[in-house]
Amino acid sequence: MRRLLVVWIALWLLTAPAVAQIEFIDEVFAYDTAQPAAGHWMGDVQVGSFPNSPASLLMERDEAGEWKVSLTLIAAYALDVACTDIAIDGASVAFMAPLPGRPRFTGKMSDDGQRVRGSVALTAVQVDQPVEHSFEMARMPRPMDLPKRTAYAGDLEIPQMGGMAMTFVFAQTPGGNWVGHLDVPMQGLLGFSLNKVNRDGQTITAEVPSAPFTALLEAEFLDDGRRMVGRFKQGPYDLAVDFVRDNGYAGPKLNRPQHPKPPYPYLDEEVTIAHPDGHVLAGTLTKPKAGGPFPAVVLISGSGPQDRDETIFGHKPFLVIADHL
Repeated sequence: MRRLLVVWIALWLLTAPAVAQIEFIDEVFAYDTAQPAAGHWMGDVQVGSFPNSPASLLMERDEAGEWKVSLTLIAAYALDVACTDIAIDGASVAFMAPLPGRPRFTGKMSDDGQRVRGSVALTAVQVDQPVEHSFEMARMPRPMDLPKRTAYAGDLEIPQMGGMAMTFVFAQTPGGNWVGHLDVPMQGLLGFSLNKVNRDGQTITAEVPSAPFTALLEAEFLDDGRRMVGRFKQGPYDLAVDFVRDNGYAGPKLNRPQHPKPPYPYLDEEVTIAHPDGHVLAGTLTKPKAGGPFPAVVLISGSGPQDRDETIFGHKPFLVIADHL
């Protein structure tokens, strides 16, 4: 039996929803004025029927100078998903997220370069007007963007599930504020930004801004900062944290060489089927570039929260199978 071991997903049926709201840091962060959209952003986003929930956005250029946009929105089971139809021109930003309803984000940077505001509209629902919501995200540096960072690694012992390796990373901004991220490699959760990080002397607290549940880390640093000891709390769970400093931490990494990388030697197309009641079935269709007709295979995931690649423990079985077929 497959299990989603990530606490904030596994507890879905066990606790009442308590969604964190992203707390913007009152600090002006430096940025590249020639490409103001570049950077890491955090805020609360509502997409169609998914609730207004914490989200993070990374916009950057690749080695070829092309824009890349990746979105993390736990409420929609989206972890660092690659967005498409990207159009970034100066302060204007637009892209499509590969989520149900094919939401399109359209926004504009604030004059000071610290906010991106706009709307997100569903484009694959058969209604007179797209379902649209507004959003606002704030520039937020990641620990890996800052010169000094500290990582603490260990296993979180979850009742009836066993140990789950994770790493917390913290850093202080030029203005004295704290930021952090969380890695859970076996889930493919890497560089997941924390919220409301606060350090007071040797004590630190931080929220894991997941939806529909929020987890809270409460810990203190012992042995001259070599250990982080405390509690990881969520719903009925109160789990012990006793992590050690990882002086060799080099950033979130996940080695999955079996995952195919574009450009693919076949066509890769987003498809949707809209139901008259407003439900949308979305998927990815891969097919040879020419010829046919061809036999077809439909891959449908099993029970529990799943994405179309059936992602589990950082693996993407359906992506690999579809590529092979």
